[in-house]
Amino acid sequence: MAILRRAFPSRARTTRFEWRLSLLRKRAESLLPRRSTFALFPRKPSLQGLLTPWQFPQFYEDLRDPSFATTFAVFHQRYSTNTQPSWHLAQPFRYVAHNGEINTIVSNRRWLSAKAAEFRSRLTVGSWFPLLEENVSDSASFDNGFELRLLEGLSPRRSHALPWFLPPLKRSPAFARRPQRIDALSQQSEPWDGPAALVFSDGQFVGAKLDRNGLRPCATPDA
Repeated sequence: MAILRRAFPSRARTTRFEWRLSLLRKRAESLLPRRSTFALFPRKPSLQGLLTPWQFPQFYEDLRDPSFATTFAVFHQRYSTNTQPSWHLAQPFRYVAHNGEINTIVSNRRWLSAKAAEFRSRLTVGSWFPLLEENVSDSASFDNGFELRLLEGLSPRRSHALPWFLPPLKRSPAFARRPQRIDALSQQSEPWDGPAALVFSDGQFVGAKLDRNGLRPCATPDA
């Protein structure tokens, strides 16, 4: 079983502090590549495990405490697909929960890696900064890429960071209504395509989006 350690930062929950925590985590991952992944979020806990749903609150006892309250939660129940289940691939990841497949993942990873020097220059970090984790799922790679855009200052909202990965199709109504900002963002990257339903959050904002072709079903019940 994985060894879990949780820290509780005492500093103010500012955007700049979160940015520095993310760089600290990236630095630790570059030095300890074989260790479990880190979360280091002051705004939201990231609880993962190779567990069934009924085991989850038994393992994370915080969830049974009445004082443990939140306005929303992202829950992902993984089932056996094309990768071997493991603790470090349990979802949700740091920002994204993903159901489906990204069929263009090989080229997406290569194009993102080709832009490593550009990203590191904009983030003012050295060659130690890893853009992508190794030996992870397509979902985890998407989460890595999504985090890069957030570190650059983009919002997780659908009109900001997501168009960089999932720009609207030219034949879709959303393409005709797109703001100029989305055009600029979508030209900076190649689409991450495949049947996918995505839920994303930075701890303050939560949203959901389908793939560009709408191949993966997603229901939103009224509450």
